[in-house]
Amino acid sequence: MDPIAKATATGITLCVYALPGSSRDEIVGVHDGKLKVKITAKSVEGSANKALRGFLAAHFGVGKTSVTLIRGEHCRDKLVGITGDAKALMQRLKSTLSEVQDT
Repeated sequence: MDPIAKATATGITLCVYALPGSSRDEIVGVHDGKLKVKITAKSVEGSANKALRGFLAAHFGVGKTSVTLIRGEHCRDKLVGITGDAKALMQRLKSTLSEVQDT
């Protein structure tokens, strides 16, 4: 199985399984080797993708422009790039996964 995230020269790439139209924005665990993220925005005219980028930016403590959608504009399986300190971003992801598994 591929890892959920990989370090790059400029940050990390993150495999995401997005669930638009949910009751709240939250990371709920892992689905099929991807970070499972619920987003309240509906998938209409890119609003769910925009909300996902904003949510991930806030969660990882980076600016909105630091989060880009590399692949998956029209599907739930997405590849997201997050620019920043790869070590810190991976540590935040590890912490998040630990918190989600404990609930």
